[in-house]
Amino acid sequence: VNHVIHVIPGTPPTFLPSHPYPFDQLKDCDGGRTRFGVWLPESGDQPYEDAVIDWRESPFVLIGGEPGSGKSVCINAILATLIAAGDDLSIIDLNNKATDYYWTRPWVTPGHWGCESDVQGAGVLNRLIWDIEHGERAKVWKENAWQNWYEIPDWAKRKYPRHTVVVDEFSSLVDKAAMTRTIPKPDKTLPAVFRAMFMGQAQYDIKYAVQRLVRTARAQGYRLILASQTVNQQSGLGPTIRDLFGHRIIMGASPSASVLGTLHDQKSMPAVPGRVK
Repeated sequence: VNHVIHVIPGTPPTFLPSHPYPFDQLKDCDGGRTRFGVWLPESGDQPYEDAVIDWRESPFVLIGGEPGSGKSVCINAILATLIAAGDDLSIIDLNNKATDYYWTRPWVTPGHWGCESDVQGAGVLNRLIWDIEHGERAKVWKENAWQNWYEIPDWAKRKYPRHTVVVDEFSSLVDKAAMTRTIPKPDKTLPAVFRAMFMGQAQYDIKYAVQRLVRTARAQGYRLILASQTVNQQSGLGPTIRDLFGHRIIMGASPSASVLGTLHDQKSMPAVPGRVK
């Protein structure tokens, strides 16, 4: 016995650096299920399964993540399928971040681009709430006692298509939200104070309208994709609102405590292995 060990170098299986978007799924998608990524297997040499959002299970998606974690990229991957399926579309975002969604503008429903200012974003959301609660769609749903968009007649689905609403950077959109409780007097109110009150009311409208959407829009075929850097009571996403989102996604391998609020039960979140990070 020579006590010699022969070492044969090998390359351990690693995860793919990226996965190409499945453009072939766009030609015949119905928008009922949306692939937005893949589940990582135990090791890189095992098959990858699709990560899918089932919209029949819930029409609301909450995405938490810190800056640069890929929230907008994830939303764009979801939107490609929904646009191909013929959804109407509303986009609300910060003005300096809206370039993430410029590619969607040919498909945004007229009058539903809410990215130029807080006031414009509030206007789009207030218009949506009016349509949902008092508009033509609300009246037709009430007259026919419809309870689920997927169960209405085909002619109605063509006339009243599903409507996807995207609200990105939510915590930044509402960080100064405040209801204006008195009418300021222009001759006695400083311009800076007047502006702060005006913008605070616009942000309050955004915060309120989002809460109304997740409470009232489900039956009429509306979907909401909301992304935020913080998910807590201060950002308007306390438990009573957060729990209405049936789908929750956390972006980033090492989320902060404010991002972990995305989950209903943080203790159930699996630990991310160091090799994946």
